[in-house]
Amino acid sequence: MTDSLRHRGPDGGQHHVTENVALGHRRLSIIAPDASANQPMQRGSLTIVYNGELYNYLDEKRRLQSKGIHFQTNSDTEVVLALYESEGISCFKRMNGIFSLAIYDDRTKELVCARDHFGIKPFLYAENGQSIVFASELKGILASTLIEPQIDQNALSLLLETGSVPQPHTMIKGVKSLLPGHVMICSNKGIRTHQYYKMSAGALSLRSDTEYQEAIHESLRKSVKEQLVADVPLGAFLSGGVDSGLIVALMQEVTSSVKTYSVGFENPSTSGQYDETEESAELARYLGTEHHTYTVTDSDAKGELNKIIQSLDHPTIDGVNSYFVSQMASKHVRVALSGTGADEIFGGYSWFENMMEYENAPFFMRLKCHIKGMDYLSYYKSLHGVFTKQNCNALLLNNSTSAKRTLYTHMAQSTGVARTTDLVMASFLQNQLLPDIDTASMSHGLEVRVPYLSVSLVERALSTPDHLKIGKKDLQAPKGTYASQGTKKVLLNIAKGYLPSGFDERPKRGFAMPMQRWINTVWKEEISDTLSTQSIKSRGLFNPLKAEQLISRPDTPWTQKWLLAATEMWCRNILDKANAAS
Repeated sequence: MTDSLRHRGPDGGQHHVTENVALGHRRLSIIAPDASANQPMQRGSLTIVYNGELYNYLDEKRRLQSKGIHFQTNSDTEVVLALYESEGISCFKRMNGIFSLAIYDDRTKELVCARDHFGIKPFLYAENGQSIVFASELKGILASTLIEPQIDQNALSLLLETGSVPQPHTMIKGVKSLLPGHVMICSNKGIRTHQYYKMSAGALSLRSDTEYQEAIHESLRKSVKEQLVADVPLGAFLSGGVDSGLIVALMQEVTSSVKTYSVGFENPSTSGQYDETEESAELARYLGTEHHTYTVTDSDAKGELNKIIQSLDHPTIDGVNSYFVSQMASKHVRVALSGTGADEIFGGYSWFENMMEYENAPFFMRLKCHIKGMDYLSYYKSLHGVFTKQNCNALLLNNSTSAKRTLYTHMAQSTGVARTTDLVMASFLQNQLLPDIDTASMSHGLEVRVPYLSVSLVERALSTPDHLKIGKKDLQAPKGTYASQGTKKVLLNIAKGYLPSGFDERPKRGFAMPMQRWINTVWKEEISDTLSTQSIKSRGLFNPLKAEQLISRPDTPWTQKWLLAATEMWCRNILDKANAAS
């Protein structure tokens, strides 16, 4: 199992085996890289395997030392163990960081597992009779050969609908994802889960827009500073947009030398709409970073296709961008900060405008939608999808399933931007962005940190008035720019003190990819083979006739072709190998 996850921890691996528990760990050394911090780590009757970072470990260590608690190492892992030893499962509320962990108590014979507040680090598990098996990726669970490598038809149907597998589902039948902010306790009495964190708006009672902006600024600055804790080199992804640009600017308040990374593409005449290398390089010069640009050639894209699929833990329409920028950054640093999360908490997506229009529509219009079965949640789900439910039923050979896409939201009774933030974080962020970023980056032994998703900043953003997140549109500004859309107003106001003049009149693009062109050119042969009638019949997942009709149509969106091909390639690279091993 640990060998299958070697890419996540290239610096070594160890095991701890007793009568009824076996714990294994692959280490990516970031804090206290010496051998004293190796895992599994023991403290008294406790043994831990832990993936992630505790950003406030020094503060917590000092607090525990003031109570007379002693430490043997300089690692954050030992602080997590001591926290649990001292305070039990309530300690997870105090942990400011990204984590997926399991702690076994040899005295009580209990295994306690936990996942961070927003699900930045993954935790997958399955029950097998009287046993439980868990890992950071499906590859690890499949390598145990304790779980039958069988596709979950409900998960497959939901994948086609949404472009990712909604948690707690996974692609493998019987394997689940522990939900963010949850603890799972396993013992001879069975398995029980407990939610230790529920997202909510912070208790801010500020009087003016300026005070709200200062509170957000202070919280973001603190988050960036905290997430620079490491004993190895750090860098940042720089797309040329406000989200990553502001992160880099705030990094430079703490450290004088910041390394930044961006990707561009060959054939600018056809890829130019996706390429931000000029903007990111210009921003890097303005901020004075050590900037690195990687141009992904068509040859690179062709040669990396199977490696990309193999790196991802689930088929998805995302992740390719994270794969390439992580590949580049990992040659220089062990940790990279990302701007992920800003769009979710500050209203940066078109979904926010769509949902506010629905929410502010006249009563009779909303009533009309409700009668048609299109309530608030149904309307949101309709805005983000790949295949319709009808297309899914036609495509899937086994369409007898009744897959339901559940949104595990916390604030469904709130209103405005905060309510949409809850929906976006419980769907797109939790099920697609964060899992794809984690597996794509960790396939290169790179840890990605997300300062916008610190608990304190998210809660402050949720309490900030809507007009500071989605402001008035500037009709004179160039189309597609921040100013013309009126989005992330408070963030842009903060950025004015750090980024070049006129920054808000740049187009909002991010790390997009020329997927349509690649599918029709450099990947055409592989995808044609993957989606051939023979391949589809042999796999037995899709209706060959419906798939062929879909593929042959020139107006078929690239997301649909890619998702079908990615699913088959994922089965070849992950499922078939697991079946052969078992």
